[in-house]
Amino acid sequence: MRLVIALSLVVACKSKSSEPPAPTVTTNTIAVDSAASTTPAAPAPKLPGALYFKRGEALEKLEGGAFVTDFADVGAPLFPSQFTLPDGRVVGIASKGDGEAGSEQLVLIGPGTKVERIGPAHTQVRNPAVDPGGTWIVIESKVEPHSELYRIDLASQKPLQLTN
Repeated sequence: MRLVIALSLVVACKSKSSEPPAPTVTTNTIAVDSAASTTPAAPAPKLPGALYFKRGEALEKLEGGAFVTDFADVGAPLFPSQFTLPDGRVVGIASKGDGEAGSEQLVLIGPGTKVERIGPAHTQVRNPAVDPGGTWIVIESKVEPHSELYRIDLASQKPLQLTN
């Protein structure tokens, strides 16, 4: 009896085709209203806020999804930091790129296209750090051959040398 069942299974398995079934093609039709296709699409909503980015050596600004400025009037390449002040200004560094004394300076970028230079201009200005309240910024400023730390009060814009 077991032999009959086993042979029945073998015969049943061999009788089935090992080829997969042919694929079936289906198409869907979508009705299009001809009046809707002539109606202009609503303009995309403007993006909130501003986006600063580098293109080559230039810092550029998009605001509301549109190009605002490349800050060419500053006369030096701008390098934004990761810090913003509570009023929305971006902390950055302006550099003439020549490595000479006075070639770099801290800048505040914004609102709009305004760029304000603050603090000492030295060979290198690096690593700006903003206090959480947005009242002062500490920078590393290099005057050959030494680097010094300066704290710049944003209300008076006067630098205070912290190291010597």
